[in-house]
Amino acid sequence: MILTEGTPQELGALSNQLFEFNKTIVPDFNGKDTPFDFIRYVFKKDDQVVAGISGKICINNVLFIDDFFVIEAFRKQGLASKLLEKLESEAKARGCYGAVLETIRIEAVTFYQKRGYDVFGIIDNVPCPNVQHVHMKKAL
Repeated sequence: MILTEGTPQELGALSNQLFEFNKTIVPDFNGKDTPFDFIRYVFKKDDQVVAGISGKICINNVLFIDDFFVIEAFRKQGLASKLLEKLESEAKARGCYGAVLETIRIEAVTFYQKRGYDVFGIIDNVPCPNVQHVHMKKAL
């Protein structure tokens, strides 16, 4: 047996095997083609995306917020709040009971806390010295 770097195709096949295995353990997996349901929203101005959010709902009915960004020139206009509210609302409508996210920005931590998120874990000096990787959660 040898250890080598895996290709995207090889790891995709392994991921599919994991999903099939999980179907034997988690009843909600049955009848699904993928372990995730994706939700994505953007704000556009003149066909340019100026803000967006994406998340995935896992089979355990938890929303994982992946990408969330507002271009600097469009900040402080309420776009971030509207995007987050829309994503959470849709996730809740799809049966989610909670949301989880990660951030490295102190300003973002404050933003999320004002919207009901709590810190449940911090890793110091990641991805570089004097930066914190903050894990947050919220009941929906």
